[in-house]
Amino acid sequence: MQNANEGALARAALRSSAWAERWFPDAWVFAALGVILVAAAALAFGATPAVTVNAFGDGFWSLIPFTMQM
Repeated sequence: MQNANEGALARAALRSSAWAERWFPDAWVFAALGVILVAAAALAFGATPAVTVNAFGDGFWSLIPFTMQM
């Protein structure tokens, strides 16, 4: 009887996982949208595209030591 319950639970878990993978975006989508949103805000507040790109590049590389510690 326990095998039947485990099989039903496994099927439900697989079905739930497949649904989530289909309808929820990856973390990359949220990261890309965040970058676009922040860049648009910087441009809206008067920064030039070159300054915005340079600030992004400087900030990105300053995070490398932190990520290497993780």
